[in-house]
Amino acid sequence: MSAQRPLAAFAILLTLAGTVRAQIVDLTEGPMIDNFFRVEMTMKLSGKTRFQQEGKNLSQPLNVEARHEYVEKVMQAADGIVDKTVRDYKVAEAVLKIGYQSSKKTFQPGHSLLVTQRVRGQNVTFSPRGNLTREELELTEHFNTLALTGLLAGKQVKVGDSWTVSKTVVQTLCALEGLVGHDLTCKLEEVKNDVAFVKVVGSVDGIDLGVNVKILIKAQYQFDLKTKRLTSLSWQQTDDRAPGPVSPALEADVNIHVVRSAIEQPAELNALFLLGTIPQGKEPPPELTLIAFTDSAKRFEALYGREWIMTAHQADHTVWRLMNRGDLVAQATVVPWKKLPAGRMVAYQDFVDAISKTENWQESKRIGKDGEERIDVPNGNKAFRYSAAGRLADLEVEQFFYVLASPQGEHLLVTFTMSPNQVKDLDNRDLYFLRGISFPSARIGGGQGQ
Repeated sequence: MSAQRPLAAFAILLTLAGTVRAQIVDLTEGPMIDNFFRVEMTMKLSGKTRFQQEGKNLSQPLNVEARHEYVEKVMQAADGIVDKTVRDYKVAEAVLKIGYQSSKKTFQPGHSLLVTQRVRGQNVTFSPRGNLTREELELTEHFNTLALTGLLAGKQVKVGDSWTVSKTVVQTLCALEGLVGHDLTCKLEEVKNDVAFVKVVGSVDGIDLGVNVKILIKAQYQFDLKTKRLTSLSWQQTDDRAPGPVSPALEADVNIHVVRSAIEQPAELNALFLLGTIPQGKEPPPELTLIAFTDSAKRFEALYGREWIMTAHQADHTVWRLMNRGDLVAQATVVPWKKLPAGRMVAYQDFVDAISKTENWQESKRIGKDGEERIDVPNGNKAFRYSAAGRLADLEVEQFFYVLASPQGEHLLVTFTMSPNQVKDLDNRDLYFLRGISFPSARIGGGQGQ
């Protein structure tokens, strides 16, 4: 009999162990709308960019360290993920090292209050207090916690159960413009002390800025069963990005850690303040989503749509490229030109003669009306346009040339270049871009041109 007692005890232990393994828990986030959260996040990226220069394949090390801390109020949510939130950033900084060069990004004063919302499958972040610069916008493009709760099962599961993450959540978490495919899967690994531990693994194939992106993910998050909140996440991913029209190829390892907690309403997000500050509706006002740019020599400023990506800013020229659903549509080049006495503008024929001397440009025919073509622009500025088809460095292109002059006599040459089959896709966005350019001297009532 004594020999049977250990066997009986062992059988009981096996039964109990089976009960623990079969424990059922509900992995559903508690109410989100009108609730408040504190999020702390760190990110480290280590990798290299690859590019060609003078026919040679080159690479350059890239390292980024970023830290964010913010309190937020959830304004809209659907299907278990957040659609709109207002955030007050307590900390937002990133140190970028490319080769031997290092730079640090932070927000301008007054731009720490931001709204982030999903618009037609893409996240849009803006400041209700003024337009963000491209550097500030990039600072907000951290790991997307809007879709964090989309990793939850949203139902009762038991230890050992797995579920596939939805396409919407994958695309949002990975900040992709398009999703080709994925096998990202979550698995409930353990339940201990009212905390569920979930493993996330898989691969993602997508499109961003017109290039293919392949991502491998290994992550784990914790879910507090008492508070019904996802409280922390450790996320590791390996990126392999192809070269594209606005970015070089990239290989990188990324490590992200997120701590998230529900909090009481903070004073800076009180309802009366938000009511008078935050735009209502499911889409932000278009004027608040424009990007603000100031030339490093303060010769001109620009407000432009986010589909324009700056690819170069030198002393003698600045270049943007227009992207539409991953396709390169056109290139805009802004060149500071001559300074004339206040109230004077370059003669139209002198403008046309300058175009004919453009390096590597061979005009084949003029497009549009003959003679002088004036363009309506704001702020007392004046503009001419000249459009032509021809060859630029052995490529068949069409170019829209503009000269923009301020009342103080400053001049800019603005050129839009595209393949003939992309002209229709440019539509009137060249005019919107041109009309977003201004001269600081006009605002301050004078000043010396370049």
